[in-house]
Amino acid sequence: MSLSRTIDQAQKSAPPELISVPVRLVIAQQEGRPGRLVQAAFGSPLLAAAQIKNDSKKTILWYRVGWIDVHPDGTEFHKGELRNVSAGIRPGGTHSVTPQSVPPDVNAEQVIFFVAELVFSDGKHWTANEKDIRIQRD
Repeated sequence: MSLSRTIDQAQKSAPPELISVPVRLVIAQQEGRPGRLVQAAFGSPLLAAAQIKNDSKKTILWYRVGWIDVHPDGTEFHKGELRNVSAGIRPGGTHSVTPQSVPPDVNAEQVIFFVAELVFSDGKHWTANEKDIRIQRD
């Protein structure tokens, strides 16, 4: 199934309680990192579809998506499951991210999605530094 069709289906299937919640859903700007989310669709599940881009010089075999619930008085960092990409994501390539079941936090002002961890074909790991994820305030 194409990403645009997945996005359309996710948006149509979004539950009414999600649509009425004034939570800003965004993807983090992770330029200069070995991997980043470059496109996302929100619906049901919350991160219904996304594309991860490999900005490194090595093939990515595993990835983990994270999210930050941003509250007026602080932030909560979360990480999803480590996901395998059997064919790998070659340098410069993109891959469709498996939908992420993220429990909606109705008290959050925004939820920021980001690439939290990568495992490369040479066995090396990269983990996002939470301090590098900028909170995008209005």
